[in-house]
Amino acid sequence: MVFTPVNEINDEETLAQKSEDVGFAIPDNSYDIKFDRKDNFESGDFYAASSKMNLSQLNRLGSAIKKIIEFHYSLKNAEVYFATAHSFKLARYYDRLIDAYAAQLNFECISRIGEEGLDYVIKTGKYKGQRKEN
Repeated sequence: MVFTPVNEINDEETLAQKSEDVGFAIPDNSYDIKFDRKDNFESGDFYAASSKMNLSQLNRLGSAIKKIIEFHYSLKNAEVYFATAHSFKLARYYDRLIDAYAAQLNFECISRIGEEGLDYVIKTGKYKGQRKEN
């Protein structure tokens, strides 16, 4: 998994659009999350779907994603995380992860936003921002 500080995005238009999409000013302590499977990195076929994963493997993957985000949060005290599903099938998987883990982590999730409805916002317990004024 890769956690990129959002404040490292140098494109003001992109940041403004992201802020508009989520409805609040993006705090400095925010991160974009990206991950992929090892076999996709090795093949160079990034974000390719796997037809090989069974339910048990998907559950283990979900648990690992939760633990890694929880660990990062414990180190960085992030206020907000952003993620993008690369397909509607992956978005359904993210929705299940949110249902399973958001309350356990005391995170509030905003699902299926953005132009294609594939973006996610995760407000952590450290989020202290206010809604963006229009």
